[in-house]
This record gives sequence, structure tokens and C-alpha cells, in this order.
Amino acid sequence: MNEVLYVIAFIIGLQMPTATDEVLVQHRGIDHGLYYTKEECEASLKEYGQENIMNSFLSGLIEDPDIVPYPKSMPMCILYNTRTAQYPDYPQFDIPVNHPDDGQGVKYDRLGRPVS
Repeated sequence: MNEVLYVIAFIIGLQMPTATDEVLVQHRGIDHGLYYTKEECEASLKEYGQENIMNSFLSGLIEDPDIVPYPKSMPMCILYNTRTAQYPDYPQFDIPVNHPDDGQGVKYDRLGRPVS
């Protein structure tokens, strides 16, 4: 299996009382949303629909009056390294992994976050 694959992801801004932040959200679609080619990824993105993905995500958030999420980008196909849990074109959103995986794929906690 390739280590670098394509995923559908988008950037959400978070407006909070004392600061703002941005997060990269990875959409989990068919086969955990991992695609070998950009064409496969784009076909899946077209099938799901950018607005549908965004609206689904935003409507599923728990309302918090102190945190206001807003779209910073529409869903797009980007590269993702499954071994290091890094996004080559978006290093500001890389999740530090202390111990790269053992070749069995990235391990995830119960919230879907990569763990080392």
C-alpha cells in the first residue's frame, strides 16, 4: 500500500471569545476516504458533493455559544501520508506522531485522531 494517498479535506475556522483558530477536517468516505489517485478522490468528491460534505459536518457539531465555526475552504482532494499522519501540502495541520506506525497503518483513538 502506498504511504501517500489522497483524501477529501477542508479547512474550518473557529471564532472564539479570545482567539481564532483553523482546523483541517478530513472527510471519511468509502474505504475510510483514502484514494490511490487524485481522479478517484475527485470522483468521490463529485459523488458526495462539496456542499453536502460541508453542511453534513457543520450540522453535526455540538452547539457552543463561545465557538463559532465557519468554512475557510470547500472540500478538496489533498495528499495525506498514512504512515506519518502528515499533509505534504498543508504542513501547518500536521499531527505530530512520536513513533511512526509499524507498517500496519496509522492507529486511531476512539475519536478518529491518529495516535502513536
